[in-house]
Amino acid sequence: MTLVTGTSAQINWTDNGSDSYDWEIRTSGLPGSGPAGRTDFGNMGGTPANTAALTQLTSYTAYVRSVCSSPAATTASTPETCSDSATM
Repeated sequence: MTLVTGTSAQINWTDNGSDSYDWEIRTSGLPGSGPAGRTDFGNMGGTPANTAALTQLTSYTAYVRSVCSSPAATTASTPETCSDSATM
């Protein structure tokens, strides 16, 4: 995550040519595991995604996955952990 402020962040990833990308920000839980621990999520046609759903003094993990025509071909990215600027 980049451009992290007290309540917002920008999520960047390498565009691999997929039609779209699912992204989520979590305080706990695995990607796609449901609403518990999920702070924000969405679908984008490319990079970046922006969130303004953060809380100060909280650590988050961002996940991005390519949305492919075959559901078996979609897996979450390696997680990227980040804290807002108040905790850095």
